[in-house]
Amino acid sequence: MPKYLICLLLFMAWFNQCASRKEIAQFKKDLFYLQQRSERIQQDTNTLKKGMTTQQINSEEIQRSLTELIFLINELRDENSRTKAELLTETGNLKAQSNILDSKLEDDITRLSHFIQKIESKALTRPVLDTVSTTTPPVIPDENINMTAEDLYKTAYLDFSRGNYALALQGFQKYLIEFPETEHAADTQYWLGEIYYTQNDFSAASTEFIKVLVNFPLSQRVPNALLKTGSCFINLNEIQEARMCLDQIIQEYPRSQEAGIAKSMLDELK
Repeated sequence: MPKYLICLLLFMAWFNQCASRKEIAQFKKDLFYLQQRSERIQQDTNTLKKGMTTQQINSEEIQRSLTELIFLINELRDENSRTKAELLTETGNLKAQSNILDSKLEDDITRLSHFIQKIESKALTRPVLDTVSTTTPPVIPDENINMTAEDLYKTAYLDFSRGNYALALQGFQKYLIEFPETEHAADTQYWLGEIYYTQNDFSAASTEFIKVLVNFPLSQRVPNALLKTGSCFINLNEIQEARMCLDQIIQEYPRSQEAGIAKSMLDELK
């Protein structure tokens, strides 16, 4: 019990002896009121303490959450920095690789050009025996004059597959004159070489195959044209030129099917 209540009780006992009953009743009433007031104040104090404790807990939780959030932000910032650094490094590596490939491509094109010029000069020094064209080819009917590029190519190829070499030769030559830059131009030039090769005219065939290398250096027909050129030189007993063609295939197209055939042909020449 609080000290002030004890004092009040002692005072009340003394006052009982000195005061009148009416005054004592009033005093008891005031004392009861003060006691209730004191209890209410105590309750309010306890409630306030609880509120302050809850607020402190909430404040600590908020502080802890803020700390975790700051930590995550720093982690994300570090990760972003590392990612940027990795991207910059990878970009630099790709750029360096691209420069190396560009340089190699330029070197390859230069070497191929020198090689083609050498082979072409060799081929041009030999007389080209056009055994197929010595026979007067039949005249293409008038209705074929305005044929589309696709129709002309298919017709000439069909004649070639049937063994009508004179018609095929005329059709392919007409295609190259009228449609020199279409999708089948490189194929057409290659088939001209095949016509002569089929007829065992290896001199004329090599000349036509070399034109594939000169006029269509980026065509997919280049490895096969090189292989057939090498085969022509072997049949013409020009072994050195044949080796150059086969070596070129292995160096420039090492993963191609023609490279495997070229290796076998080189082994047979040893």
